[in-house]
Amino acid sequence: MHVASLALAYSLGMALVYTVLGMAAGLAGEGLAAALQNAWVLGAFALLLVALSLSMFGVYELQMPSAIRPGSPRPRASCKVDATLGCFSWVACPR
Repeated sequence: MHVASLALAYSLGMALVYTVLGMAAGLAGEGLAAALQNAWVLGAFALLLVALSLSMFGVYELQMPSAIRPGSPRPRASCKVDATLGCFSWVACPR
C-alpha cells in the first residue's frame, strides 16, 4: 500500500506540472509557437542537444550528485518527497 501511495503522489505531481505548463502554453497562444520557431531558439536547442550528445560519445562524463547516487544513505521515502520529485521530473524528461 505504501508503494502505491508513493507512485500516486509521484504521478499526481507530474500531472500537476504538465497541467500548469499546458495551460500556460494555451494562454500564450500563437506567440509561444512563433517564439519557438525563432532561429535563435532553434539554434540554442540544437547546441544543447549536441553538447549533451558529446557525453554519449565519451568526450566528458555526466554524473549524478553524490547525495542522490544509488547506494548513498537517504531518508525514508514519503508522499511529499515523491510529489516533489514528480513535479520536477519534467526537467529530466521534458517529453
